[in-house]
Amino acid sequence: MFSFSRRKSQMEVQRLLRRVMDVSSPDVPNEQEEMRGESRSNRSIPVLLTPHVDSQLLLRETETALTKNLCSQGLALIVTKPFQAERVVVGFWHEERPEYLLGEVRQNVFLGCGFWQLAVELLERLIPADHPELAVLTSVIARLQPEEAGRR
Repeated sequence: MFSFSRRKSQMEVQRLLRRVMDVSSPDVPNEQEEMRGESRSNRSIPVLLTPHVDSQLLLRETETALTKNLCSQGLALIVTKPFQAERVVVGFWHEERPEYLLGEVRQNVFLGCGFWQLAVELLERLIPADHPELAVLTSVIARLQPEEAGRR
């Protein structure tokens, strides 16, 4: 049965969500931002973040994060506390193996409700054979795979 009041309620919800999407879309720069030379791709990928201080990994301070967007030079992450280091190793699972990237933190902004946005410029790919300390992170990164999460 058709209901005018239900239809009106649905339209109000749709209007609100459209406004939220228009305001919050990371791919649409606001009028005050300068245009970026490269577009960002929205991708939600779980990653590990390990502080890299004085050429050492601070493994005890490793935490998880979720990517917000990616581009060829960096990524934006959502984290649940401010990140303290200037350099970070980002680890994630890709095509049946772990990948590690060294980066520099460019932005650490409070978003509200206990979330921060961390922008990282990626500098180099780290090869696990050249960095044996990364082996400690491999088993943790393997659990970030969607297939693994579904089996728990």
